[in-house]
Amino acid sequence: MSLTSTAYFGGNAPTTYPNFVLSAVTPALVKLHSTIANQSSGSDEMKSGIRALTEKFQVGKTQIADIVSNTEEIYKVWVENGNEERKLTKLRKCEGSVIDKELLVWFSKTREKNIPVSGPTIQEKAKQLAEVHGLNDFKASNGWLEKFRKRHNISYKSVCGKASAVDRIAVDDWKKKLPNIIDKYENRDIFNADETGLFFKVLLNKTMAFKNETCSGGKVSKERLTVLLCCNMIGEFERPLVLGKAKRPRAFKKLDVNKFPVDWCWNKKVWMTTQIMTDWLMKFDKQMIKNRRKVLLFVDNAAPHPHLKLQNVELVFFPPNMTSHCQPLDQGIIQQFKKLYRKQLLQKAVADLDLETLAL
Repeated sequence: MSLTSTAYFGGNAPTTYPNFVLSAVTPALVKLHSTIANQSSGSDEMKSGIRALTEKFQVGKTQIADIVSNTEEIYKVWVENGNEERKLTKLRKCEGSVIDKELLVWFSKTREKNIPVSGPTIQEKAKQLAEVHGLNDFKASNGWLEKFRKRHNISYKSVCGKASAVDRIAVDDWKKKLPNIIDKYENRDIFNADETGLFFKVLLNKTMAFKNETCSGGKVSKERLTVLLCCNMIGEFERPLVLGKAKRPRAFKKLDVNKFPVDWCWNKKVWMTTQIMTDWLMKFDKQMIKNRRKVLLFVDNAAPHPHLKLQNVELVFFPPNMTSHCQPLDQGIIQQFKKLYRKQLLQKAVADLDLETLAL
């Protein structure tokens, strides 16, 4: 069996590569492809590699160039034609180098933004890259992670910032007291509430573009909402409170605010106030009274949070400067909420772009 260019290259006139050429050239191509995978087609390394192959196997540069550009497809045919016993080590090195390079770029850009990156996060990103490249056999194991870390001199470090001001002894003391605080409550009756800022129009600050294209017209949106989230230990959540700048924004003109899946309120500075928080706590308490539930509610010690005596809600405040270590919502829940929001926002943007394209 021989392989023609039309089978993989889509050419008009078939160019046949004899089996002896494929069987001889393919192993060399795997090594070549691994070495120059990250080089442009016009680079000196690419040109010298092609010249070496043409001289060694006495075939034309065009044939070698076609084979180089379709190494993976030809390799599959080569294996199917009786070469199963040959190991895939060289090809895997090539595949691994693609993931390694793209992952390192992603990691560097992420750290430039001062975003913490954990080991599992790197492994998950590597899996995503492998899926994109169709590398179904790639395993982002702990061993692979350790090699990647050592290869690029990546170390584990503590994140400095809000959490750095925390007194570890005070945190440990608080955690020792916690069992006595929650002891008389069922898991479903232990809640945590906290606010977070949401830049609700922010999409992407970069775009794919042609090399000679000038990118302009982009502007990072600073339009912000404040969202109060509240959930219990078993994952049940209360109706979110969303705080905007206007009582009735223009986007709500034809909408019934009372039918929203959230409670809407407003403040010109889009900040939580003592009055808004008091109203929310009173409403939450009335709901628990109606449901005949005695509950525990943890909140941080922010200035707008009032110290109220409620009927069915025991209000407990986290000690100062410990929220990042002690508050459940800060352990990934708020982050996940924002990720899901961003995902749905991007999906809507893509859908809108598709509609605009169809209208052209």
